[in-house]
Amino acid sequence: TQLSVSRGERGGTKGGAGAPREALGRLVAAGGPVGVAVAPGLLDAALHVLAGLQPDAPPSLPFALDRLELLQPGVVPAWVFASRGEHASDLRLLDEDGRVCVAITGLRVRPLGRTVGLEHRLAWVPLELPPGEAEIDGAHDWVEIFEGAGIEDAIAGTHRGLALVQRALATQPPPRLWWLTRGAIVHPGDEGRVDVGAAALWGLGRTVQLEHPELRLTLVDLGPDDDAAEVLRREITAVDGEDQLAWRRGHRWGLRLQRSGEGALPEAITLPQAVLITGGLGALGQAVARWCVARGTRRVGLLGRRGLDTEGAAELVAELEQAGAQATVVAGDVEDAGVISALIDALSPGLVIHAAGIRDDGILTQQTDARASRVLAPKIGGAAVLDAVLADRPGVTLVLFSSLSGALGAAGQGPYAAANASLDALAEDRGRRGLSTISLAFGPWATGMAGQLGDAQQERLRRLGVGTLAEAEALSCLEAALAAGTSGARVVARLDPVAIGAQLTDPVPSVWRTLVRRPRPMGSASSPAS
Repeated sequence: TQLSVSRGERGGTKGGAGAPREALGRLVAAGGPVGVAVAPGLLDAALHVLAGLQPDAPPSLPFALDRLELLQPGVVPAWVFASRGEHASDLRLLDEDGRVCVAITGLRVRPLGRTVGLEHRLAWVPLELPPGEAEIDGAHDWVEIFEGAGIEDAIAGTHRGLALVQRALATQPPPRLWWLTRGAIVHPGDEGRVDVGAAALWGLGRTVQLEHPELRLTLVDLGPDDDAAEVLRREITAVDGEDQLAWRRGHRWGLRLQRSGEGALPEAITLPQAVLITGGLGALGQAVARWCVARGTRRVGLLGRRGLDTEGAAELVAELEQAGAQATVVAGDVEDAGVISALIDALSPGLVIHAAGIRDDGILTQQTDARASRVLAPKIGGAAVLDAVLADRPGVTLVLFSSLSGALGAAGQGPYAAANASLDALAEDRGRRGLSTISLAFGPWATGMAGQLGDAQQERLRRLGVGTLAEAEALSCLEAALAAGTSGARVVARLDPVAIGAQLTDPVPSVWRTLVRRPRPMGSASSPAS
């Protein structure tokens, strides 16, 4: 849906003489869900006309209204007229002849923090136990138990998982897959270490679920006292479609993506005097370096494979020095413990940001161990080195730049998803050890890897319901995470639940069942209109 706005003036306002009191918007519908009173896209576009009433105000979010009237059901509005009072606004959606289709009265807005709607978390919800028990059929149900120890086991585990998937796809009819881990996914009340190595299989497994639903892969994480065979005998009888599960002391839990936080804009923080950034010469690393200097950092270490030979590196150094900081550029791999140890000894950073990473996209049937390792090494190998070097430096905060792919899977990015799921688990594990660590599972930035996508690829992302994060938005979420001071993993992404729901299969995959609500046809038994 498109919207164009014209503003008119009528009298003065507190915003000053000439501030607009009325706005008229032209709505151009591109289609919408069948059987709903007003297409969500049309209503959303109509609300955007409020920006025409206060063009210089900070972004706002509608949060309350006095009345909504549907006066012409089934008529597609063509215009929206808005008028602003002292405390509230009124909207009228009109047809081509100017007759009112929808009337919204007393609409009130509140200022929008820059992180509103972007912060999410994976949370467990209690589930009913399956109705009975049955034996596993080894010919049709392939069960694998993954148990690693540290993050260094994630690469071998990912190779093993890829081999299993490729073998299953070559089998006719394809088997049903069950992947079991123990303590790889954090559950409230858990104690002890997180199995960071096995956590990679959750990122890979989520991608398998997207690329090959015919394998019906179910991921199950067990507690220390849960018997794998007993759990499987129960799960094989389940009919609720849950495919990401935790069992703890005989209780069953399902994983859900949920919004978190109020999104309030944090007070600007002052960062440590010294900061080390791995991948510091990439697009994201450069943006973070500038942000750190703006927040008080005066010594910045930038690690990149090509060092000063990286395009734009010399210009970045000059820019940071012009801003009053000293920039040290080092050529090297983040997996090299000697390089990392020397850098940290020389710089003594109070904050380390691990932003190194590469992608080598390809569907699971095209993946090889070599291709997977190329993606896994900078993320997982680098994080393992940083974990070891910083183990005796509890005063240093480690921030891991993870990805939405690890939390939700991503078709064509199996190894990348595996690597990022391990980073999220490492943040939880280090937090349990009293080491300040934050993992941010970012959706695509407008800069960085996503910024290199063509227009068609970016449009495909939008249709799938995943929008890009502006640089300022992503950095605001980083700032909020540091200000909160709580270790663990966060999901930071611009997600459109309506668009996502339109793409998902029916029934909605279990992880989306909190966030995605499909509209019900009008007139159905459960419709509010009836």
